[in-house]
Amino acid sequence: MPSDPVKNALQPQLIPLDEGQKALLLQDVLNDLGQAVEAHNERERMLANFLRAKKCKPEFEKKNFPWPNASNVVVPIVAITVDTVAARLHRAVLGTKDIVNVHLGTAARFQMQVSADPASGTPGGPKPLEEKDVKDWAENFLLKGGAKDALRTVFADMPLNGDAFVSAGWVDEEKVYHAYNAVGEVVEQRVPQYVGTKWNVVAAADVLWPTGYDDWNSLPWQAIRLHYSEADLYEFVDNGAFALEDVQKLKPIERGDERYKVVKDTSKQKPMPRQVYRLYELRGKFKIPQVEDTGRPVFEEVVLTVSLEHRLLMRAIYNPYFGKSRQFVKVPYLVQPHEVASEGAAEQALPMHEEATTSHNQVIDAATAANAAITVVSNQTNVQPNEDVYPGKTIYTEGDASKGLAIFHLSEPSVALGAVEEKAFFMNEKRTGVSVYNMGMESPTIGSRATATGTTALINEGNQRFWVSIDDMRRAIEELLYLTIQQEQQMRPEGHFFELGRYIQFPQGDPRTSIGLSLALSSESVNKDIEIQQMQLLMAVLNEYYARLNQAMMLITSPQFPPAAKIMATMTIEASSKVVRRFVERFDIEDLDTVVPTVLSALQQMQFLLQGQMQNAGPQGMGSPTPVGPPGGGGGVPPGPPALPPGNGAGGRPSTTSQTPRNSAIS
Repeated sequence: MPSDPVKNALQPQLIPLDEGQKALLLQDVLNDLGQAVEAHNERERMLANFLRAKKCKPEFEKKNFPWPNASNVVVPIVAITVDTVAARLHRAVLGTKDIVNVHLGTAARFQMQVSADPASGTPGGPKPLEEKDVKDWAENFLLKGGAKDALRTVFADMPLNGDAFVSAGWVDEEKVYHAYNAVGEVVEQRVPQYVGTKWNVVAAADVLWPTGYDDWNSLPWQAIRLHYSEADLYEFVDNGAFALEDVQKLKPIERGDERYKVVKDTSKQKPMPRQVYRLYELRGKFKIPQVEDTGRPVFEEVVLTVSLEHRLLMRAIYNPYFGKSRQFVKVPYLVQPHEVASEGAAEQALPMHEEATTSHNQVIDAATAANAAITVVSNQTNVQPNEDVYPGKTIYTEGDASKGLAIFHLSEPSVALGAVEEKAFFMNEKRTGVSVYNMGMESPTIGSRATATGTTALINEGNQRFWVSIDDMRRAIEELLYLTIQQEQQMRPEGHFFELGRYIQFPQGDPRTSIGLSLALSSESVNKDIEIQQMQLLMAVLNEYYARLNQAMMLITSPQFPPAAKIMATMTIEASSKVVRRFVERFDIEDLDTVVPTVLSALQQMQFLLQGQMQNAGPQGMGSPTPVGPPGGGGGVPPGPPALPPGNGAGGRPSTTSQTPRNSAIS
């Protein structure tokens, strides 16, 4: 199906150009595009090498060194590394329960939208926009809507190519169904399938840009190489995107880009040569020729579709999106300073991949040379030229048999070659950060002697390497969500039902200033079993602390114990609470004051209760008692510090420190 931007509902505005202006614009575009294509060819070959290495395809079909049909095995280091990283990225985004966190600004909080009847799905009365509405919409879009198919491709492209390129475009998709009418005739019905923004992941080999720039966001334009069939082109003619006379000038070519060659060579079934029509779509700022020369060039954000081979400007429109956004986002794996292209795991692993492959083939060839020998025969035997010699064969010779037939071995087995291959794997782990622990395997050095706690610590430390990539990916996906909201604001300002009985309407304006979006990525826990063990450890520590806290409270509040014992119990349990709080913080537990209560907070709550009871029991006829609540409450004057046992603090002096609990159990 034709891709964005020609099949969308944005009603683009054509740039008014006469023939002279069109020729000047086309000349400038072709000059810039031609230079970018020439520079892109080298990068395209590099990306094809990454794909060939991942598919374990040798550079040559047959290897004839050091002898014909020598070992030609590819060690899958790149494939192992890329697949492991892709699975990790997939889990980091989709492996958490609540993917998106939302915070509404003041403008969005007072946005009124239409409610809905859950039973019928019909609009109801107005209601305010809530954070849960935006959160549920975003997660519905990511998991069930226009991003569900794109995310898996993004996770695969990032470690392989270094970048994933996502184009967000508005689509109005429908399917054709057939049914019988009232008289039994077959009729065609067009049923809507999906209306909204859809993320389209463009192959990295089909994305190019002008050279000489250091950052993706500073590029004056980006281009996408498109491949269409003849049917696609005439569908564009029917939609009014292309002119019929321009389409008729195009000639098909046999697709031969480097990525397609690798896919064709590694496919299980050899595909037929495909005839395609190749176009380039450029999104960016270009100089628009003017009818009258005012002395100052005019630059506009536009979308241009051109044929480089046929030197045709197929389409020229103004950027149709709100904010002149190009709706094209680069999702990086590892950002390189002062470079547009990022570095992927395949690029990191490729040198070790080639080293291990060479060493592995040399080991096999050396073993072949050591085991398979050369047989030398004299003319005194009955062995004819080019006759096979094999175990069990009977050979007749005249005279001494040792002089008529001899066996020579070309080499001896080498232990050093195998060590080179192991070193290549070791260096790959250092370079990429992907170790055997990340793949759920034991260390080949330590084996089963490693403890679960030690292994968990090693994996958590190794995860720090990937959080750089995961954080960059998080920001890119958040930007894509903002762009999606912008298209919803533009195309459906009245709002829409994103699921049965759920209606949402986004406020107008820049969503980045009114809606705070953030992806809550996975914490990279090793597995469920270890996570359960950690929670059991936490519960054991807290249960022991709670028991000691109850004992301390019984001692402090009992009049039978001397003040010195109460002071020591208070100091001891407060010191213990500080240590336990530091321990619990490691588990990312929220509301620490509730999970780890202290003696001082308990005494303070008890003081509040006693004061409230005394005021409620006051003389009759004095009016309603003054409510007393915890600090920060709505009524009454907060009391002073709790009445601790006499002699509390150093030197027997009363303590002046008052600890106020942030979460009180008294309402």
